[in-house]
This record gives sequence, structure tokens and C-alpha cells, in this order.
Amino acid sequence: MASLRLANRTREISLFTEMLEDQANSLPNILFLEAPKNFGKSWLLRRFSEICSDRGLAHLLVGLRAGNRNPISFMEYICEHLEICSNLCFDFYKAKRSNIESQEQSIVLQDIRLRDYNTIQVNPTYFTDIRLQQLQREFFKDITRFSERCVFLIDTYEEANELFKNWIESSFLPIICRNQNLILVIAGQVVPDHTRVEWQANTQQITISGIDDPQIWYSFFGGASFLLPGNSSENSKAILEAFIRVVEGNPGELMRYIDILKVESP
Repeated sequence: MASLRLANRTREISLFTEMLEDQANSLPNILFLEAPKNFGKSWLLRRFSEICSDRGLAHLLVGLRAGNRNPISFMEYICEHLEICSNLCFDFYKAKRSNIESQEQSIVLQDIRLRDYNTIQVNPTYFTDIRLQQLQREFFKDITRFSERCVFLIDTYEEANELFKNWIESSFLPIICRNQNLILVIAGQVVPDHTRVEWQANTQQITISGIDDPQIWYSFFGGASFLLPGNSSENSKAILEAFIRVVEGNPGELMRYIDILKVESP
């Protein structure tokens, strides 16, 4: 799916572009993209990332399939990568992190002195709750002081565990809602409930459908020049239309069938 190309996702791209250009802050700044597997959600987010790059906007695409599935690793990933590729700073967050690490080290060393060094086992999650509360407060302080537009793109939301989903929906989303300089797009086979009162007014959702118009795909593949190996132009078009019906316009499945035909034909 990483190399999937798509025909006709102009509606979604146009809506995202409008969000970026909304100087009057009259549009919602949160977008949910929901669709089954292979409908091109990841492709769209990569396209959104390219649009941000073309406009010189600070942005970050975070795929949950590759990790970053807990709040602290998510914040760490954002801080590390946004500081590298933009002028944005996370001074409050980094200062608090350094302070917490020093405190925790002192506590652990003191605990070790009080017990047998050979038998002590320090639980790595011992400080997690208090660390999260302190770090997220400083992280939110950093991102809400950005004077320029910053775009967060979160992919494969269905891969998030309940802890991470709860944090996104109870902490991260409300902060984004209240700050129009921040734009958030979440894509997945499941997405947060866009009707929740905390963010309903600042959220729009698109359920991505299949592309079942044969003419769109025919043009995408080159129109009259589209030829499947061993077939005439007319037969190639008929085969394409048949596959579109079989997969109900599912872009990933259609591309897979076409690629198989091209490989397996003599």
C-alpha cells in the first residue's frame, strides 16, 4: 500500500487546502478521515504532507503502526522531529523532561542505598503517571505558543491502544480545538467520534468511499493508451470496468489486480 497511487481524491485535498488557507479561522481545524483498509488514507496523508512542504508549513506525519503508541513517546517524537525540520522550539517540554529525569535518578539512587543493591528491581513504569501529567502540561504550553501554522497528521489510528486513544481524545484533541494555529488530521479504519461535544464545532469527518466511476480510472491509466498485455484497447477497458465492479471501487484492490495482470501476462 505504500506505493499506492490514487485517482480522483480532489474533494479531500481541496478541503485540506482550504483548512490551511483559512486565515479567518472560520473552518474547523480538525479533520477525521475514516475508511476501510486499502482505500488510500495513508496516500492522502502523504499528499497532505507534500502540500505542507510546498507551502513551507511546519508539519509532522506520525504513523501509529510504526510505534509512538503511548502519550510520552508521541510527544517525544513530535518534539524531536519538529525541532529538526522547523523553527519550532519545545523549551518548556525539554526543561521539564530534564528536571524530571534528575529527580527520578535521585529517588532511585536513594532507594538503592536503603536496600540490598543486588536484589532491588526498579519498575520502569514507576514514575509514568506523574511524568505524563507534568510533561503534557509543558508540551501543551509549547505548542499553543506557536505563532505560525503547525499541522499534525496521524495515520492508522486503529493501531492505537486504549490508553493512547483516551489521551488523544481527552487531552490532545481539546487543546487542538482551542488553538486555530494548530491543524490536526486523523486517519484510520476507526477515528474518534466527531459528534463529541468537546470538539464537535471544530471537527469535520469524511468517510472515504471507493472510486467506482470507470471513466475516472480509465483517464487515470492513460485513457485510449491504456492497454493490458495481450488485449486490445477495447478489451482492456472492459476488463478494467469489470474489476472496478468486483472490488467496488476499492483503490488498493483495483491496483493490485491490475499489477497482477501486467506481471502474469506473457
